[in-house]
Amino acid sequence: MALLKWIGGALLFFMAGGAALANDTTVCGKGLVCATVPQTVVAAIVKAGHKAELAKDANGAPLIHSEANGYKYDIYFYGCTEGSLCDSLQFYISFDDVISNGQELANLWNTRKRFLQMAYEDGKYSRLSYDVATIGGITPENFADILAWWDSMLGEVPKFFEENARKPKK
Repeated sequence: MALLKWIGGALLFFMAGGAALANDTTVCGKGLVCATVPQTVVAAIVKAGHKAELAKDANGAPLIHSEANGYKYDIYFYGCTEGSLCDSLQFYISFDDVISNGQELANLWNTRKRFLQMAYEDGKYSRLSYDVATIGGITPENFADILAWWDSMLGEVPKFFEENARKPKK
């Protein structure tokens, strides 16, 4: 019986993983925001009042530099095939503040906040990320809501750090 449960679990794991590895080969529908067409993402960001500069990352995939709530951040494109046909986006920002309770702070954020995830990297900096799948496209209204959540959470960062971060003792 235990073997059957293990096999069933393994099958579910691999079947679910296959869908996550799929590239978006669908045509971006009229008026939709799609990672397959980076200009639609740029246009939606600009329409929301943010800055948006389209560039390329080290692997040749699209990358958008943007700004909100006084913070500069990047939007990475993932699931790309040769720098195009991307299927998802990751909003990303890092904070260089040295704090002594970085891992604890990240865990606290992740238990209290929805959508954005915090991680403490290499004992040096905290980062926030927000992953969004765009397969088949996102309506402009839904993308505006995604940006509103990102803005809202960025707006909460200073207060959260002030209330919860501990500076190292000198």
